[in-house]
Amino acid sequence: MTALAAVVAIATGMFQLRDEIFPKDTGTAQASVTAYQAKVGAICAGVNHANTARVADIELLRTRLAAAKTVDAQRNAVLDSWTQVSDASQNLQAEFNGLNVPTTLATESRATTHQWNLIERQQRGFIRRLEAASDGKGLNAAVRTLPATDESLATEIEARDADLIKLGGSHCAFNDPIPTPTVTLPGVKHSVVPPNRVLLVPRPEVRPPVGPPHDRHPPEPNGSAP
Repeated sequence: MTALAAVVAIATGMFQLRDEIFPKDTGTAQASVTAYQAKVGAICAGVNHANTARVADIELLRTRLAAAKTVDAQRNAVLDSWTQVSDASQNLQAEFNGLNVPTTLATESRATTHQWNLIERQQRGFIRRLEAASDGKGLNAAVRTLPATDESLATEIEARDADLIKLGGSHCAFNDPIPTPTVTLPGVKHSVVPPNRVLLVPRPEVRPPVGPPHDRHPPEPNGSAP
């Protein structure tokens, strides 16, 4: 009996040693690539839904600004619009960050998270500038920072969506961007509407495979002069 117990103890120790030397694959390592891509595809669909929902939000912003009688009312209308966009983005990012990432896609996943963090930083930065605006001069000064903010956001959204398509494969498809109307404050020419997603992943039938990597200008129609 003592000999049997000794054999069992030795065998148990060997199994423990094997597990320490050759640890079992984690859930992340074993995650199904196909299942992961399908979940990324659902997040891409969420991005499409958020962009579509912005149509009603933009009309609400236009209505509120037209009816605004005070600087505070103007600021709050713009602030609410940008906060809604930022909140929707953060919710989708939280969903993305919670996915069980296959080991083979870990690097691309981290790159996507990095780009999403840059987007949030830009959005929250403008929101903080709006929150700090206490008069018309401060509000106009905040809005005049938008051209640079929009340009940065367009680049970062482009990179994030390109990464999502790499991760989601055929499961991830983005709708064409919805034309964004111009909504301005009195005396300020730049639109206060949060920038819409640009069509960033080059489609052969839409853009020729030439030019700078971040060139987002559409090609000239066939037969048109250069």
